[in-house]
Amino acid sequence: MVDEPDVPNDDDYILSPTTISTLTVELRQGTTLIATRVITPSALFETTVITLTGPEAASITNWADLALWFDVDGDIAKLKLTTMPTPLAGPVYLYIRTRAA
Repeated sequence: MVDEPDVPNDDDYILSPTTISTLTVELRQGTTLIATRVITPSALFETTVITLTGPEAASITNWADLALWFDVDGDIAKLKLTTMPTPLAGPVYLYIRTRAA
């Protein structure tokens, strides 16, 4: 994870030293898998929208205990989601921005 300490509320990113063909993104509550998606990065920055299904969103019982796990060839980076509000109604979206090197 790369985070610039002098820039608050900016986009942080995970830098892979190798070119990747796929990125597996998992949404977990603690260690419980809520949702998983596979993203194929392109040469350009792209934003992937992950929409949780009704059953996926309904299975979340503690919105303060969510994390995204990024898996690239068995290397896993974990990103704790500390500001996820409990949605009042409607779909839940996660935005992931990717680019292949």
